[in-house]
Amino acid sequence: MLREFITGIKNLWAWFPIIWKDRDWDSWFIYQIIEFKLIRQSKYIGKMDRHTRAKKDARDMLICSKLIAKVKDEYYEFEYFDYHKSEIRYTKMVGFDDRVEMDIDLVYENFDLYFSKYPKWHSKAVEFIKKNQDSYNVDHTDKLLVARTMGELRHNRAKELLFNIMCNRIEGWWD
Repeated sequence: MLREFITGIKNLWAWFPIIWKDRDWDSWFIYQIIEFKLIRQSKYIGKMDRHTRAKKDARDMLICSKLIAKVKDEYYEFEYFDYHKSEIRYTKMVGFDDRVEMDIDLVYENFDLYFSKYPKWHSKAVEFIKKNQDSYNVDHTDKLLVARTMGELRHNRAKELLFNIMCNRIEGWWD
């Protein structure tokens, strides 16, 4: 009984900062809770080594926590920002007192380096844009659109991979 009480207090202490910062309006907070739990569970399972797959399960949990970190911080979606610089201008819309129009000017870009880094994703993005040409109303050779689409596709793939790993393995992690 005393051991359970002490464990409960330790859990409250560990979880307090996570719960204190939790909010109900964004998926980021859900990911934060799952990531924290997976990291703690991975350390425990790996340290205790109580079943034959413990080390592998701990590794899989850490992989999921790393994927969560990338997804929640939108790493894949915004990586292409490292390959260009844009300036944003806001101008008042004619005939409206309270509305502005946003214009984006591309200062420089090096998307070819980004595309060469991920050639398969570049091909997938171009094909996706061609397939959905009516939605985009832009030529599939628009480098900014291709880069942004690559980021979205990679982000979605990371989420898919994360939840596939969890779906297929989560129930065995604690056996």
